[in-house]
Amino acid sequence: MPGARTIAVAAATLALLTAASAGGAAGEPATVPATMPASSAALTTRATTPPAVQAAAPAAVPPDEAAYVPINPVRVHDMRSGVTAGTPTCVQMTGAATGIPAGADGVALNVASVQPAGPGHVVVYPDVDGTGQTAAPVAATVNFQPGADISNAALVDLPPNGRVCYFVRGARAGIVIDAVGYLRAGSGITLRTPARLHDVSSVTSRQVHTVQVTGVPAAGVPAGATAVIVNVAVAGSTSAGHLRLFAAGTPVPPTASLNYPVAGDRSTAAIVQLSPGGALSYWSDTAPGNRVRVVLDVVGWTVDGSAFVPVTPTRLLDTRATSSLIAGQRQDVTLPPGGPVPGDAGAVVLSVVGVVPTGVGNLAVAPYRRAWSGPPPIATLNYVPGGDIANLVVAAVGDGGRVSLYNDQFRGSSAHVVVDVVGYLTDVAALPPVVYPTGTTVVGTGTPASCTSAALAAAVRDGGYVAFSCGPAPVTIVVDQTLVTCNTDTCRHPWQGGTPVSQLTVDGGGLVTLSGGGARGIFYANACQESFGWLSSACQNDSRPSVTFRNITFADGNAQGPPPGLADVGGGGAIAMRAGTLTLEDVVFRDNRTVAAHSDWGGGAVRVFGQNNPATIIGSTFTGNRGANGGALSSLHAPMVITDSVFTANTATGSGASNGNGGNGGAVYFDGTWQNVLVQDTTITGNVAPEGGPGIFYVSNSRTGTLTIDHATITGNTGQSFYTHPYRSLFYLGTSSLPVIRGSVIE
Repeated sequence: MPGARTIAVAAATLALLTAASAGGAAGEPATVPATMPASSAALTTRATTPPAVQAAAPAAVPPDEAAYVPINPVRVHDMRSGVTAGTPTCVQMTGAATGIPAGADGVALNVASVQPAGPGHVVVYPDVDGTGQTAAPVAATVNFQPGADISNAALVDLPPNGRVCYFVRGARAGIVIDAVGYLRAGSGITLRTPARLHDVSSVTSRQVHTVQVTGVPAAGVPAGATAVIVNVAVAGSTSAGHLRLFAAGTPVPPTASLNYPVAGDRSTAAIVQLSPGGALSYWSDTAPGNRVRVVLDVVGWTVDGSAFVPVTPTRLLDTRATSSLIAGQRQDVTLPPGGPVPGDAGAVVLSVVGVVPTGVGNLAVAPYRRAWSGPPPIATLNYVPGGDIANLVVAAVGDGGRVSLYNDQFRGSSAHVVVDVVGYLTDVAALPPVVYPTGTTVVGTGTPASCTSAALAAAVRDGGYVAFSCGPAPVTIVVDQTLVTCNTDTCRHPWQGGTPVSQLTVDGGGLVTLSGGGARGIFYANACQESFGWLSSACQNDSRPSVTFRNITFADGNAQGPPPGLADVGGGGAIAMRAGTLTLEDVVFRDNRTVAAHSDWGGGAVRVFGQNNPATIIGSTFTGNRGANGGALSSLHAPMVITDSVFTANTATGSGASNGNGGNGGAVYFDGTWQNVLVQDTTITGNVAPEGGPGIFYVSNSRTGTLTIDHATITGNTGQSFYTHPYRSLFYLGTSSLPVIRGSVIE
């Protein structure tokens, strides 16, 4: 699925404790807060737990003595076919298959129930007896309901044999377990078999309830503990609501640890800071007459000097204030300088909530990597349409201090996401190496000279995943002919034996610049080009090939027309593409140009034409690009999502507008009929257009499309001869008199 956005908190996913983070102020209606449910979520028509896809091999165990070691997510158990209740099942966690060494103190897991036949729960616990018959504790890791996939994070003690067991109570259900990291001895985090601390029915809503944690024999938490790791469950609800857990004696926080539905049990994991006296409090925010049952099971604790440092929950992202994540969108989150997490933290503990998703699917959380190998093969939380879903994640801080969220839903669906940081880890091993998809083509053999235009052209033509090995320093590859991707592996029609090219991903790793040398365009794709092989009789509607460029620079492209013998798509100094699907992630476009005068053509850097799936631009920069219309970007009959990007010093070079030789859209130009465009968290400044819209020019000729500008800054753009009052940077003709504008600064 196309799409992405950026939040910043990079890290290896450790679907760990689940403390919801999207609450509102105390006393708000229970349906308002976006707080996540611990077990995380459900689907009714689609199994949203990713199938047994493995993230290649797990990373080798680092030689250092870090307290927490993230690993590439690895599936350790997949019984989605169904497990009958009443019999323990044990799984080996240590060994070569997982990369988790013998002697590890604990393991971080993501546990999912898949298509249960009815209500019930599963508990995960250490095989302390070593026989595979260790009695299951009275506790729940995941509570499930029929017709839904539910997942939850778990941090589980590892006994000397390295095995954990699970036990299903209630209905038959599929069980899937992924390992995402482990704890070494000396971490200062103590884990135990789950032990019941608190079980109270008929809890009064909107009152503080306090529970003593330390010194309670059944729980085993010693005096001096700074935080407790619990599984928290709510049962018997008759109205939707959420539960907030916090240190006793402190104000009720605006974040929730668990969202619960109108009916059914819901559970999650949470790390809760303790008061100096060793107590925690909770607050049930729901309808006054809804007296729920609250259950707390202790699974561990931390002490002063441990690798885990709890912090006052701090919000990093709340898309309810902006726009929801659409299907296939990635969003990266950045830890703010001067915030509660120091710059040398190795990992963060996040509370992640999916809020009111409009369809089934899942959200995955993973470290941001410049050399990116795709979304992780796990689901951090599974959505329940119309409900709030939460989970806790331990994410190792990755490249650029960012963490990535991937929204995997059916096209047309969306979900709001709320992310809070609740703590961090100080003693964390290095991130495991990136594992590229099977079949990746690597351009180069480790030296700049080996990264040739010919090698790149051959790699790009047939699609697939393309990476580079050009040495440790930045390198520029000047293409001696425009790179093209055919629609099939042989450039022949499928009925002539060609196999369709579904995707091309080119990952520059932040070190590669592709240059047109001022003489030619750099990349061209066209689903309607007969010599590339037609995939269907309606080529203009085909979403293939799906082309993604990431972590790469395009410079000095110059497309005054199409490559020899190919159809013109109307510009695109660096990238020209018709139909298919284009995604740009962390790409820099610098000093590219195309035809200088034309009524409709343009796109000094990029031209997209006739794409049904939204083209997606994330975290990208466009500077000094020039074209007749759309100094940086030109789009004809193509919806688009632009987020977290910068457009500056781009120029529309034409004149006379649409009845002459262009000059519209100094930065971006959109023309067509039904296309919807979203510009979000983006800066557009210092661009020039002699005619309309020096910042953005948007026209829906049928007046059925719209432009949405969400938390963007569009200022300092000049040269316009006409504009949409009162915004001199914009020209807009769409479904209404003005674009949809939220939280933006526009001149």
